[in-house]
Amino acid sequence: MKALLATACALALGTQPAAADACLERFVRILTDVSEKGPVKIRVTQQYKGAPATENVHYGLSSAHWMTQMVKPANAPWSLGYRGALYTSSNKGKTWKKVRALPTPTPEERLKALMKNARTARNARCGTEMLDGAPHDTVEGDYTFQGNMKIEYHHKYWITPETGFIRKAVYSFRARAISGHITQLIEKAPGLALPTPE
Repeated sequence: MKALLATACALALGTQPAAADACLERFVRILTDVSEKGPVKIRVTQQYKGAPATENVHYGLSSAHWMTQMVKPANAPWSLGYRGALYTSSNKGKTWKKVRALPTPTPEERLKALMKNARTARNARCGTEMLDGAPHDTVEGDYTFQGNMKIEYHHKYWITPETGFIRKAVYSFRARAISGHITQLIEKAPGLALPTPE
């Protein structure tokens, strides 16, 4: 997996100047990071052009066990990933209904898919900004999503310098028929417990 990541960084760097090299490499490393982050709580706002904004709180123990609690619209169903299956709840998590199988790719499989995006990474910028009264590193850049539909993305991350933990992320995107942005406010959630439907 390290070899794949090194290849992605090398392809993205090309012949950029040294300072730009370091920033682009950091952007690519974040973009292709498939490591587990431990228990987290993420407040998510999604805004698609021409549609009302939606809000949810995403709780994650791992990539295979997570729950999304809808906030806006309040009557939207919640979702849960657990043991290779997707569940939904229409009563705010009191009961869960299995919807379908939910394959969980291995880290190696996820990295291979992200490599296609990493090869197009460009326009990286690094700096420092205040977040919640403390200075944070910022890393941002562009890439092209390589899939059935061509989508141009711009990502920006706010990172705690001492730990490398990403506290905030904004993903802007545009395609021929759609555009918008997603904002994530991320915090560690030690002691997090999630439903385990049988």
